[in-house]
Amino acid sequence: MSDVMLTFGTVAFSVSGAAYQALRRATRFRVPAHERVGVRPSYQYTGPGEERVTLSGVIMPTYRGRPSVLDDLRGLAAEGESRKLTSGTGDDFGRWILDELTEEQSGLFSTGQARKVAFTVKLLRDDDEQSGRLTQLERRAAATGNVAAIVDAVRAAVQAGQDSPSVIDAARGAF
Repeated sequence: MSDVMLTFGTVAFSVSGAAYQALRRATRFRVPAHERVGVRPSYQYTGPGEERVTLSGVIMPTYRGRPSVLDDLRGLAAEGESRKLTSGTGDDFGRWILDELTEEQSGLFSTGQARKVAFTVKLLRDDDEQSGRLTQLERRAAATGNVAAIVDAVRAAVQAGQDSPSVIDAARGAF
């Protein structure tokens, strides 16, 4: 039986590695106010807003776990790409980007090694990130106002059974 609690990209949070003691998930919804004369504002739901996950935990290097997991997370964050967030039971939470990582080392030995490393990882949901190249095409299409032509070109390429690079090339050709 695996002891993996959650994975973020290639980094696993586990009982034997970096175990988190708390997971906090916050979801916002966009509901802007519309001012009206003489009465209270009215509100309109305009869609989902920001979603955050905060993990907080402790690593006890002399007992269990390795603080180098935090360096692995920093490395992923430095790449600037969103990653899959998956539960230990296989639930897919979509794509997320690492927003903040804090660590506090305490109970230090005379060598400077920590007996305890407390950490907090803050993730932001980033579901708009897809294959990268396709997302760039979508942005470019919206900027030129030629979305319909690109959709038609992609639809035709897919119906013709073309492979992914050919579909992307067809989309590019629609500009």
